Amino acid sequence: MKKICIKMKLDINEIIKHASTKPYGFFPFYPGPGLGGHCIPIDPFYLSWKAAKAGVKTEFIELSGKINRSMPLWIFEQIKKYFKNNLKNKKCLIIGSFNNIKSKKIIQC
Repeated sequence: MKKICIKMKLDINEIIKHASTKPYGFFPFYPGPGLGGHCIPIDPFYLSWKAAKAGVKTEFIELSGKINRSMPLWIFEQIKKYFKNNLKNKKCLIIGSFNNIKSKKIIQC
């Protein structure tokens, strides 16, 4: 979602703000630099594995996993772009939340 909004010059916070005018059944979810938890990045792959054993393709799950795995590098590229590719002596703190550090990639430069 963040990639789409950047390319289309849309402010995701404005979109969420306007969507929140719905009188019922709305909960805002804001994009961040990662995924967090198990429900989105990990749990669907249990279903995908079981489906593959039954001969069923789960292309949507596989595609979403590919997109999710690409996000840490994409965030890193955005940081490089912000610093005009000059990362020497630069410091950047990314604040986020996740439940399982073993499943997260760490990018060092």
